[in-house]
Amino acid sequence: MLVDTTGIIFYTKNETCDKTLTKCNRQNVGVILRLLNYVENTLKYDYNNDILEGIHNKIKVMKRISFGYRSFYHFRNRIFITQNLAKIKTA
Repeated sequence: MLVDTTGIIFYTKNETCDKTLTKCNRQNVGVILRLLNYVENTLKYDYNNDILEGIHNKIKVMKRISFGYRSFYHFRNRIFITQNLAKIKTA
């Protein structure tokens, strides 16, 4: 068992929870121990997919708004234009 400077108790992978914890807290600690590698990776690496989720959300909103597009080609071009991946040709 490791105690942080703030008083938070951390359990190592091989330790079991104290009997003083409630059943719910024991389950929470068990889940954290089971997913400890993922939690460590989350804290170690500075990677997230916020930008990708934002683009996906924009596409879903456009899909909802642009219900009348007859052609997927036009819809795809609208996505490219709004994401600045394509430019509108001017004469």
